[in-house]
Amino acid sequence: MPSDMLRTCQYPLKNETAVEFEEKKSDNEKTETLIPVEAKKELSRKNYEIVTILAESQFNKVIRIRDTSCRDLVAKVIDIARASKIYGIELSVSKLSVLRQIRHKYVNSVYEIIVSSKNVIILMKYQPKRTLVNMIASWRVIPESTCRIIASCMLQALHYFHHNLCIAHKHIKLQNFLLSDTMTPKLTDYCYSLRVTSNAAFGATALSGTYCASLPYTAPEIFESKQCDPRISDIWSFGVCLFFLLNGVYPFYFDDISILLNKQLNADFEFTEPLSTECKGILKKMLEPDPKKRITTSQLILNPWFLNEKELP
Repeated sequence: MPSDMLRTCQYPLKNETAVEFEEKKSDNEKTETLIPVEAKKELSRKNYEIVTILAESQFNKVIRIRDTSCRDLVAKVIDIARASKIYGIELSVSKLSVLRQIRHKYVNSVYEIIVSSKNVIILMKYQPKRTLVNMIASWRVIPESTCRIIASCMLQALHYFHHNLCIAHKHIKLQNFLLSDTMTPKLTDYCYSLRVTSNAAFGATALSGTYCASLPYTAPEIFESKQCDPRISDIWSFGVCLFFLLNGVYPFYFDDISILLNKQLNADFEFTEPLSTECKGILKKMLEPDPKKRITTSQLILNPWFLNEKELP
């Protein structure tokens, strides 16, 4: 595995739910000191009030803001230089313009994008129910009947990216599915997405050099630096999400990356909850270690375990 892969992989903390997804309880004055000066000026210039920081990483901060009509929004502030240095992510104007075009009922829409010399600020709808991680923290596991509905919404969003837009999301994980007021999952955090250069069948496109994911969601071909369509790696990550929702644990979770990869390549995982044969079969196809044999969203859409769009909320 390349040494820079070890540097950029983000392994989740044991208490990541509390760390990343509870609103920070700091007062407004302290909150504002943690936000880049240029970003504060841009938000103030557009008459947005800063409410609190929701989450932060090495190169971005997710902030709850409020507009003049008292509508709450989320502002993702990305440090352009850090994003490029850490992950090799180039936030070009053309790439950002794609984000404005994304419109789907199970995707958290972008309202506005503010570009300055140091930061990119992406404004999106605020989802007060938090993320699927918070749901898991409350439920421990999601019953299969309920999970079918949630997973089907997630699949519709991912299929929209893969099939309609020819875009790989590249950062699929439970934390990136927000929950609406009706507890409907909404896919977010797609600023790492990559437009696939060919509309041909999977396998025709080279794997991107940029990478951003937590280790439990990372496909084996990423670790092995294999050339393949990045959309198929999204399927693996989606499979990990579904496995966790149904079992309450990751299918592969080890501190030693070599052990993790070995488990992945041998499909060495166990179901901890009673699941239907159909459900187990889907998970095995999504967690297929050979990317050429892994199932696609177009095939998943046709699987009767998933509900069709007309049956969904």
